Amino acid sequence: MIFKIQRSLGDLLSGLSFSPHGIVIMRKSIVFLFGISICSSGWAQSVSGLHMRVDNDFFAFRVGRRALDFDYTSGLEFEVEFDGAPSWMSWPVAPNRDDVTLGLSLGQQIYTPRSRGQRESPGERPFAGWLYVAASVESETASTTRAASISVGVTGPPALAEQTQSSLHNLLGSYEVTGWENQLPFEPGFALRYEIARRFHLTQNDNFDVEVRSGVGIGLGTIWSGTSSEADLVVRSGKFAVFGGVRGEWIWRNEFLDGTAFRESDSAEKIPIVGQLEFGAHLRIGRFGVAARFITRSREYDGQPNSHQYGSLTTSLYF
Repeated sequence: MIFKIQRSLGDLLSGLSFSPHGIVIMRKSIVFLFGISICSSGWAQSVSGLHMRVDNDFFAFRVGRRALDFDYTSGLEFEVEFDGAPSWMSWPVAPNRDDVTLGLSLGQQIYTPRSRGQRESPGERPFAGWLYVAASVESETASTTRAASISVGVTGPPALAEQTQSSLHNLLGSYEVTGWENQLPFEPGFALRYEIARRFHLTQNDNFDVEVRSGVGIGLGTIWSGTSSEADLVVRSGKFAVFGGVRGEWIWRNEFLDGTAFRESDSAEKIPIVGQLEFGAHLRIGRFGVAARFITRSREYDGQPNSHQYGSLTTSLYF
């Protein structure tokens, strides 16, 4: 069964006709993450959830304003979640515990400038796509959550951002996007991240719970490097929850603003301190769950005239 999964993934990716170098890298990365994770543990039947997240600035919370279509304009991620993880993967979050969840993901992110011409205006961010696979582990106790992740992928034409955006716009009858010939060039990249958060229950019973969470994180890699801190409030009643939070980031490197690490490319002058505000809700009915988030981020580069908003919708199937 495992070898059939690997062969199917390989056949699927080999059928794509975009940039051979990028496809080879993504093919090997996907087979590596999904293959060794399943083979090394013997918990192939312990899938606990399937999740699909869609980010888009079309979902932005707005009143009397047109839909946005720039900056971080679209994202899509599929994740398979497992109960348990091999010890060599879980040690960063719980070296002596078994209550670890493992997530394996495939995703894409799309970034575009605000200008509509053949080339972005001076000071604007470049066109960019990021196609990646990721593995994450998380351990949760009554008061502490620890999480670590690694993402590997490619920028440039192999990220398929132009094809994705053009296809979506054609499907919706929207305008034709021009300027993708100036996107960040092909380059492999990676991102490592570690986070730890503490939780405090202000009140807790079977039907109602108010939780405050605060956490810090650090990221290293060619795609994103920096530190972050956040504080969140979650109010739960049965299977329904509402939440809100604030986040601050001190960004050392952002490939989608600074440009590619090892090749010449367009870039924008990033702002190193960025704030984020979000609110949302989550509902679970039986095996099905849905969550909606609305995010506002402060200006991320000098040429950005104001903050940016986008929405995120996650659907889940639990086992």
